[in-house]
Amino acid sequence: MLGMLLKDIIYIKKLKKTLLYIILLLFFLSISGLFETNYLSSLSYFVMFFCVNLSTLPFSYDSYSHFSEYQYALPVSRKTAVYSRYLLGLVLFGICILFQSFTILLDLFLQKEIGNPEEFIMIQFSAVLFVPLLQSILFPLLYKFGAEKGRLYMVGIIIFVCCIVGFFVTESKPINISIHLLPFLIGILLFVTLFYILSMLLCIKIEQKNQK
Repeated sequence: MLGMLLKDIIYIKKLKKTLLYIILLLFFLSISGLFETNYLSSLSYFVMFFCVNLSTLPFSYDSYSHFSEYQYALPVSRKTAVYSRYLLGLVLFGICILFQSFTILLDLFLQKEIGNPEEFIMIQFSAVLFVPLLQSILFPLLYKFGAEKGRLYMVGIIIFVCCIVGFFVTESKPINISIHLLPFLIGILLFVTLFYILSMLLCIKIEQKNQK
């Protein structure tokens, strides 16, 4: 499984120049908008969707290199291949958590008008859960329909999620939810974890069906 994970990481490393340009862009954007309200939060959302896209990138590389046509001739089971793909998703999820932690600390340091830091921190961390949630939706689509058609569905799903999130952000009114926020977030975390596991089991079933 670690070998399959390393293969996917090597795929991503081929984009090292692009990744370097994006990191530099994010750095300069951070400097230019550092003191603007909610700017860092918007920047972290961009990083989240970028990591979601990176987690789907190995599907395209496997398709273009035709590796997916002969990978199971190697001593690698279909379960192992799926496990490694979801492990890569968790690695990128961890990167998002680190970046979100960094932006939260900067927000707390720079934005003096934050009234309830505990509630702010929990809400910001809950936003990171969109990464494994989107991965749980996109991975089965990519396994089922292939890289090209699956990425078309992926674009539509991401646009739909962005519209839903934008609607709730613009229409929501400030309410005092600090008392009930922690149990709610724990429930969401458990739901996302269960959804991630079920998605992985579904991908294993799809791969085993493709074998027949």
